[in-house]
Amino acid sequence: MSFKDFTIIIPALNEEENIGELLSFLVKKYSGIQVIVCDDGSKDKTKKIVQSFTSKNKSIRLLKSDDDKIHGICRRVTEGAKEVKTKYLIVMDADFQHPPEKIGEIAKNLDKGWELIIGTRKKVKNWRFDRKLMSQVATWLGKMVLFFKRKKIPKDILSGFFGIKTEIFGWALKSQPQKFELPGYKVLFDLLKILPNDIKIKEVYYIFGQRKGGQSKIKAKHIILFLKSLFK
Repeated sequence: MSFKDFTIIIPALNEEENIGELLSFLVKKYSGIQVIVCDDGSKDKTKKIVQSFTSKNKSIRLLKSDDDKIHGICRRVTEGAKEVKTKYLIVMDADFQHPPEKIGEIAKNLDKGWELIIGTRKKVKNWRFDRKLMSQVATWLGKMVLFFKRKKIPKDILSGFFGIKTEIFGWALKSQPQKFELPGYKVLFDLLKILPNDIKIKEVYYIFGQRKGGQSKIKAKHIILFLKSLFK
C-alpha cells in the first residue's frame, strides 16, 4: 500500500530520546508518507534531530513555535493540520505510547471510506492509580458533555491517536475555532464537540504502553485546561 495520501502530525516537546527512532520507523515502514513534526519549544536536541532528517528527506517537515505565544498540544496539532496537503492526516505522540505499527490499520480504514478513525486504548500498561482515576473522571465528564451533542459517543474520547480526512479537520477549524482549547491537549475531544453526527467513525484498538524515553508532560495545568474545554 502506498501512503502518499497520508500525513503524520507529531506534536513534540523535549523528545530527543524518541523522535529519531520514530521518524526512521515511519519512513521505512510507510512508503510515500508525509510527516510534520510540530515542536512546542523543545529545549533539548529534538529540533536538531528532526532537522537532520529534513535535510535528507523532503517528506519530513519541522514546524517551530519559537515565535508563538500559545503553546500546547492542541495548538501544535491545529497549526500542523493547516499545513497538510494530503487527503488524510493522522495525529500521534512521539513517545511510542501510540504504536506506530497501527498507522497502517488507521490508514487502510480511512482509505475504505471511514472519515474519523480513533485509536482506542483497550489496555493501559503500568499507570499509577491516580493517573487512571484522573483519566476515568475526565472521560466521564467528557462523555457527559458529548451526551447532548452526539447520537453515538466513541469509547475513547480522549485519545491522542487518531486519523481523519484533512478537509473535515479544516472545516472544524474554520467553522468553530472557539471550541478548541489551544493550550490544552485533548484535540480529539474538541473535534467531537464540533463534528456532525453523520460523520463515519470507526475505532481501532491498541495497547497504550509506557513511553520509551523522556518524561510525561502531564501537569496540573492540563487538568484545568481540560475543565475549561468542557464548557466551550
